[in-house]
Amino acid sequence: MGRCGDYVLRSYPDLIDVFLCASMEDRVRRIMERYNFSERDAVSAIKSTDRRRKTYYENYTRRKWGNIDSHQMLFNLSRLGMDKTIEIIKGIYERP
Repeated sequence: MGRCGDYVLRSYPDLIDVFLCASMEDRVRRIMERYNFSERDAVSAIKSTDRRRKTYYENYTRRKWGNIDSHQMLFNLSRLGMDKTIEIIKGIYERP
């Protein structure tokens, strides 16, 4: 969800708090394909976005952005892929 959703919704009993990450190489490739950016522009956009997200998150939550201690689960999309990650999260929610 982003925007400190894990922090804002922390008191909800059914909350599953996940953080998604990927290798820089995979992130750059995705941004280049999605937005038709050069490699240099993609790296710049990723770094700028990460910096903004980190500042925003840490300012409002006083937690470390991207740290597993700030989340219940962390999924590496470079290792699992998007489809497998979605399948796992969906399976967790569908369990009785």
